[in-house]
Order: sequence, then C-alpha cells, then structure tokens
Amino acid sequence: MKKILLSLALAATIFSAHATDYTDQLTVAVNGVASPVQTTTISVDDNGNGTYNMSLKNFSFSGLNIGDITLNNVPGVNQDGIVYLAATDPVHVNIGGIMPLDLTVTLRGELRDNKSRLYATMDIPVAVLNQTVEVAFGRGYQLPNSGFEDYQDYNVSLVDMTTYTPTATTVQEPVYWHSFASAKGEYKDAAVAFANPFTWKSSVVRSGAQGASSLMLTSSNVMGIQIANGTVTTGRMNCGSYTATDPANHAEMEISNDSLDAHGDPYYVLLNGQPDSLTLWYAFKQGTPQAEHPYATVNAIITDGTYYQDPEDKAYTNKRAQAQNKTMATTFTDGTPVWKRISVPFSVIDKNVEAKAILVTISTNADPGAGSIDTLYVDDVNLVYNDPQNVNVTFGGNGSTVSADDITVSWDGALGARVVKDLRQDGDNVVATVTVYNGDLTKEIAKESHTYTNATVTGIDHVATASATKTAATYDLSGRRVDNAARGGVFIVRTTDGKTVKVVRR
Repeated sequence: MKKILLSLALAATIFSAHATDYTDQLTVAVNGVASPVQTTTISVDDNGNGTYNMSLKNFSFSGLNIGDITLNNVPGVNQDGIVYLAATDPVHVNIGGIMPLDLTVTLRGELRDNKSRLYATMDIPVAVLNQTVEVAFGRGYQLPNSGFEDYQDYNVSLVDMTTYTPTATTVQEPVYWHSFASAKGEYKDAAVAFANPFTWKSSVVRSGAQGASSLMLTSSNVMGIQIANGTVTTGRMNCGSYTATDPANHAEMEISNDSLDAHGDPYYVLLNGQPDSLTLWYAFKQGTPQAEHPYATVNAIITDGTYYQDPEDKAYTNKRAQAQNKTMATTFTDGTPVWKRISVPFSVIDKNVEAKAILVTISTNADPGAGSIDTLYVDDVNLVYNDPQNVNVTFGGNGSTVSADDITVSWDGALGARVVKDLRQDGDNVVATVTVYNGDLTKEIAKESHTYTNATVTGIDHVATASATKTAATYDLSGRRVDNAARGGVFIVRTTDGKTVKVVRR
C-alpha cells in the first residue's frame, strides 16, 4: 500500500495539458445546403482530467468570417479505446469582426486510434440570420470527394491502332478514387495503352447539383476482341490478366498497405460506423444496347480492413455488410443524359466483424467484359445513417459492482447507432448515463441516467467521477499513468479532490 500511495503521489505531479492540432476536411451546411469542402484545423487541449478544450480555427461560412470557435472543458468518455466528446456550450463570436453574437454550440465527436484521428460535428443555430449551421470535421463516415469535384492528372501513353504509334495523353482520376491510370499489375500498361477505359472530369451535372462537376466513366474495345469496362474504386485496380472475366482483374483494399497514389493518398477509405444505405446520382448510356448485359453497377463492401478484392477470388470472412445494385439501366433520352437517384440498402453479412473500411466500386457494366462502348456519369455518392427508433435502455446489475456490460441498449430502424455508456463514481454511488446517437454522430437520439447506490464501477474504460472537476486519472500499481488499461488488471483511479478508487478491468 505504501508503494501505491508513494507512486500515486509522484504521478500526481505530472498532470499537464498539451495541445494537438488536427487538420482535415470540413463540410458546412447552412439550412441544409452544403458549401464546398474546406480544409481547416481544430486544436485540442487534453486537460489531463478527462476534459478537453477544443478550438475550431478561423471558421467561416457563406462568406462570413466568424473566427475561432472555442469550447472549454468538454467531457470525454473513454469507451473501448475511443474517446467520445459531447457538450452544449455558449460561445461568443464576432461575425465579420464587427457583429458580436452569442451562440449556443452543440458538439459531438470522437478521438480514435490512440487519439491520432478526430471526428466532430457541430450544430450552430444563428437566429439573428435565421440560419442553422451544421459542421462536420474529419473523416470516417462519408466517402471523400463524393461529389467528384477534385481530380488528379495522370500522364499515360496510348497506342494508335491504325499507326501503332504511342501518343501521350493526360487522364483525370477523381481524388481519393482510382481507376486504370493508377492501377497495378502485369497487364496495367496494356490495359491503358490498348484498352483505355478511363475516368474524366465532366461538366455534365443535374439541375440542383451542389457542385460543378461529375465523374464520367467510359468503356472501350480491346483491339476489337473484348470490352474493357470503365471502372472506378476507392481501392486500387489490379490488372492481372488479359481475360476480362479473370478475378485477377479486380479492385482491392487493405488498410495495412502503405502505398500512396500520385496525390499522396492511400488506396483505401477508413470507416467508423455502419451506414444503412448508399445513395448516388447517375446517368447511363450504352453505345449499343446489349440485351443480356444491359446494366451498370455499384458495389460497396464494409470490411474489417484486412485484404479484400472485388470480384472475389475466394470466400472472404472479413465482410461486415454489402450494398449492391447490378441493375442501373440506361437513362439517356434522345441522346440527352437524364439523371436518376438510387438508394442501395446495406445488408449485414456478419455483425461480429468490426467496420473499419469500405470498398466502393462503380462500373459501366455489371458483368466483366460485357457491354459495349458505354458512358456512365456519377455524382454525389453518399452514405446514409438512419435515426434509431424505439430506443430502450435497461440498467441491470443490481449488485455492489457495476460495469458497462450491465447496461443493455436496443433500438429499431437503423443498422448502426453510437451508444456511449458513461459510468461515474460519485462517493459510494455510481451514476450511469447512456447517450444514443445516430450512426454518424450528427444527432442525439436519446439520453437516460440511473444511480446505483452503494456500488463501485468496474471496467476502467468507462470510469470517471461525477463532475468535470473530479475527473479521474488512472494508474497501474507501479504508479505509472495509463490511457488504455489492459483487461484483467487492477488499477488505481485518483480524483482531483484527493479520493482514490481501486478498479478491476474485466
């Protein structure tokens, strides 16, 4: 015991706050209308007591400069290695530097991967302007560049089939998406030189589109022998065979692969949650109608991040869910593109597989090597998270110890929801608060609390004290402070009011 107390006394001297700057994409929607994606920074100060100071730097919307939006002492709940953040606080700003204004900002967010990634949403009602501003920072819930506004140029060499001479050509691939110009594999150069099914930035957009561009996919005929489908993917294309139907030709993804494309981006997209559906807009025309192969296709697979390819070469057990539409029919009328919106629901394959990444592949034909010289326009590919309905929270565990596992939550109408169980030791009691958000943390759906009398918290991931000024720091039995306590150990929680609590991490 003396060793424990001495170690705690030494550890208590190392409390200090430190700031981390997170720079990532920021989307802003005013009264439901989104503006172009920005890149900005949120600075986060870890106060060392379970709270965080957060500052959105140089915020602006609709041409109005707001400046920094700062929230202090935002409570964080460490649950299974993710720190969930939530607060509703008053903020004083100056619109345009001349109009002082008091706002109430509602923040929801999370720190992931040992606090290396930040995702946050903010709701900012601006009553004086009759506007509601919705902000989303970071990635993990939507596909990057889903509106196909940004492109990377690739220089390729095409072979003229009349003169058999190479011609230098610049091809455009949408940023964070990939096609044949950035492909790999033994037949990559041949696919580009002789087949050239490519992606292009297009100004053909539907009425009411938020952006000015769409993606155009084109297929081609390989030396008059077979069709090479136009394809784009969030993974990487592999050209491993001359035969179109060989699964050696595929899109692949693996988050441990550190290869980067010409824009400096990985060949994968991380995913934090479970969407209910995928939506997109498309316009499609077959050059020559194919009665047996008339459709374009989209396929989205959610995996645990280990290797996966589409089409598959074997049975894969790392799939959580899939959304697929293989019947995207021709929409052109008299040579004019007619845009159509489709919603493709996800079906859960294995709920025990953790969602860590998503592979989306879009092609001019649902069948490899089929179709004709076809054109497919695609725009605004979005992941949709339904609101959980009929949320039911059951506070079980009536004994002297309480863990997060004693609290069960159920709901209807959504494949995924964010459930945050906040267990705080308040003297001899445990105060448990359960908050349920929709799958992408944009809405708080339900919140319930319960007090367990004469009880102690077990499960270190969920330990905190009853108020922000008493938030616990956690130490092992040698007095070393730990952020992620291992299961099966005994740890000491020291509160800022001088109390200590022994906690067993089960």
